[in-house]
Amino acid sequence: MTFMAKNFIKSISIPNDLSADKFISEKTIYRFLLGKSFDLKVAYNFWEDWVKWYIKELPHRIPEEDKKEFFRVKALLWHGIDRYDHPVLIV
Repeated sequence: MTFMAKNFIKSISIPNDLSADKFISEKTIYRFLLGKSFDLKVAYNFWEDWVKWYIKELPHRIPEEDKKEFFRVKALLWHGIDRYDHPVLIV
């Protein structure tokens, strides 16, 4: 799957503030394989869709001001941090 992922990443345009390593790290690929019971084809398709969504939506760029209203009505909730020390936001 790593080989296919690297070829796919080369074929798309990644914004400057993102690293291809975010998408093709062993941990990321393992997460998708584990989530799809190690079915390579299904896991790869989900991974590819996730990369396309992430590059299109750029969730890491959502400013705090845009989130304040959702927090006010309790539609968003900070859950803590993940194992990489990234904040976890539940929508």
